[in-house]
Amino acid sequence: IDDLSTVVADFGMEIQYHPSQSTVSAGSGRSIGSIVSNGNDQEGGEFKISTLHKDDIEKFEALSSFVSVLEGDGSSENGAVIIDTVSNFLIDELDASGESQRLPSIDLAAFCITKLWEAARASEENKDSIMYSNGLDAIIQGMFVYAREDAGIQERGCGALWSLAVHPQNRSPIALAGGCHRVVDAMSNHISSERVQIMGLGAIKAFSGDRDGRASLESRGTLKVIVRAMKSNMKNYTIQLEGCSIISNLAIDSNTNQISMATNEEINAIVAAMKTHSARPELQKKALSALKNYSFSESNIETILKCSDAKRMIIWASKQYHEDCGEDAKIVLDQLNQFQQQKNDRSSSSLPNLHDNGPKVDEGENEAYEQLLVSLRLGSDDEIINNIINIMFERPLSDKIQDSGLQNIWYLLLKNDENKELVAGSSHALDVIMTSMNERSTPNDKKHINIQEHGCNIISNLASAGATNRLRLIHHQNNLCIEALNNAIENFIAVESVQVTALAACRVLLVEEDFLSLAKGTDGLRLMALSMRVHQTSSQIQREGKSIMMKLHSRLSSRRLLDKNEDPDVEEIGALLESLSISR
Repeated sequence: IDDLSTVVADFGMEIQYHPSQSTVSAGSGRSIGSIVSNGNDQEGGEFKISTLHKDDIEKFEALSSFVSVLEGDGSSENGAVIIDTVSNFLIDELDASGESQRLPSIDLAAFCITKLWEAARASEENKDSIMYSNGLDAIIQGMFVYAREDAGIQERGCGALWSLAVHPQNRSPIALAGGCHRVVDAMSNHISSERVQIMGLGAIKAFSGDRDGRASLESRGTLKVIVRAMKSNMKNYTIQLEGCSIISNLAIDSNTNQISMATNEEINAIVAAMKTHSARPELQKKALSALKNYSFSESNIETILKCSDAKRMIIWASKQYHEDCGEDAKIVLDQLNQFQQQKNDRSSSSLPNLHDNGPKVDEGENEAYEQLLVSLRLGSDDEIINNIINIMFERPLSDKIQDSGLQNIWYLLLKNDENKELVAGSSHALDVIMTSMNERSTPNDKKHINIQEHGCNIISNLASAGATNRLRLIHHQNNLCIEALNNAIENFIAVESVQVTALAACRVLLVEEDFLSLAKGTDGLRLMALSMRVHQTSSQIQREGKSIMMKLHSRLSSRRLLDKNEDPDVEEIGALLESLSISR
């Protein structure tokens, strides 16, 4: 303190104390209230000094005046000096409190931590100075000592740690120093303070992507605290949004590809956020992302299904905000429906059938299926696609694996054209996909239906990426793709969803002249017409079929005019159009 007073005197700063005003000021006339607000006053205001001991007043006068002089100087180099000064001051005071049996004033601690928070927000250089000095220890120790006493210290401490954690390289050192624990405890102890919750969630979100940060958060029961915060601050949009985002991050460990086990409380909190903030598409998107990540575990699917409003809200969000939420909603709904179907299948197959030995059981199916789920979070998209294809290739008899594998390949193709190029350019991948479709022909088997739909969707997506991909599909392995589409139409003729996806794939491939010849030669045209006749009341099938037939007739008519030859195919297509009551 003597050193600080000397420095202040050298700068010509007069230190003043005005007991009648119950505030402390430096010669600049700035009160403590302009530097740091009372932790119980969320809107700010003057800081009362009723907690200040006489000795603390003298210390604060010297410290705040010194800091004011440095801030007023405007030199960028002064940032490191301020950080060192307030950090060492607070640590020394906390260390000395053991001997004096008296903690430093909350006001002193709040001032120091506020200055560190301001410094961290001000520049990248200041962040480094805090990390490489006693700054981090000062923040963490101050939050620990005053964990329950003052929400203001916790708010500023969480804010400072959040600012430091913006740099990924800072997250592990902060977590190992106990920073994550301090943030979680701050949120737990001040659950009704919205500002503490918002600052805490910001910090936790940054730490949740770091290996050490995640481990530290999990060891402190972070999800329980976040759920409490969401329940206690239901109308606060930011708390609900960030809560869903963090739950989504913590649902899957990207380092180990392990899926966390969801509790009823977490699922209920997510769904409650969706209901309360139904007009906010960004929150719906974050909530569905969390549910999607949880849905890759069967135990979590059961938990989601136990929440009475979960499925209803997923369907609603998908329809209301399809562009933002449609893809994730479909993944979750498919997982839920698949689980329910499997549960029904297991229930119906539990009764003995003396006249049917049943299909052979793939004893390694469950293990391979878990491996497939894990592979979805392993590495880059090309690694994930290759892993899925290899697992499908190794388990060709498993409907469960084929269904899930094709479904997830389709999702990956929706992301970008690079994934389409990877699959279409791999003869092995196309073999596995087409074989999976061709080996399944039972129209009343839900998994067989799913496999046909996913396969046709894959063909459509690949074909939509350009002529090269279309030709690859058309000429692959003696027309294996054409065979798969024909089989899908013929074997599942009564299943409208399969017909729609198969005809859509044919329509995209029809851009190429080669497909026209093969469609005629493999009985494809007859099957398309048959589909239209069977499903005369389906507007989708009629629209797809009509588009195909009209394009075929136009193509063949143009060819006949150019060649100046009679082409019986033109008359055949014309007859088909007339039989289907389609005007040319």
